[in-house]
Amino acid sequence: MPAHIAYHWHHHDQEDEFFFVISGRLLIDLEDEMIELGPNQVHRSAQGRSPYACA
Repeated sequence: MPAHIAYHWHHHDQEDEFFFVISGRLLIDLEDEMIELGPNQVHRSAQGRSPYACA
C-alpha cells in the first residue's frame, strides 16, 4: 500500500485479511479499536470485521 493512500471500509464475510508492514506505519481502524503497525509487524483481521486501512 503506497504512502498517503486509504482503503475504503469493506467487509469480508468468509475471508480473513492479513496486513504486513515492510516500512513506515499503517493505521487500521476496526470500528471498535484502532491498531497501529510499524515495520515488520503483522495483523490478521478475522472474517466478519470491517477494516479501514490508512498508510
